[in-house]
Amino acid sequence: MKRKTRKTDKTLNITADRAAHVLHILIAEGKLTGKNVSDALKRRERLIRELRQRLDALERGAVSAVERTPKRRMTATRREGVRPKFQSPQQRKLTRYQERERPKPDRHGGSGSGRQQGGSGAGREHG
Repeated sequence: MKRKTRKTDKTLNITADRAAHVLHILIAEGKLTGKNVSDALKRRERLIRELRQRLDALERGAVSAVERTPKRRMTATRREGVRPKFQSPQQRKLTRYQERERPKPDRHGGSGSGRQQGGSGAGREHG
């Protein structure tokens, strides 16, 4: 089944030799001038140059972003392996979660008979 081509479809599936042959025919028929071809080639070269400049700028931007990342000084505390007081939000959240999950001793010496410890609570003193 043949695909319908639209007027905006500008891509051609032809070889470079075939394209050169078509250009010679169009120039010979007066439908295309050498200036049209050279202008198209100049536009192509300009586009390639602009793309390379944009790529270089992106690469420089990525490198400078890495360079702008502040380097933390090694403090005596960090050298000695003592945990710094600063915690990321994720670390704080984990610490809070772990503290919630630890069983708390009951008021009566941590006998384990309280409801919180998994016991029935029978025999607990109230007061």
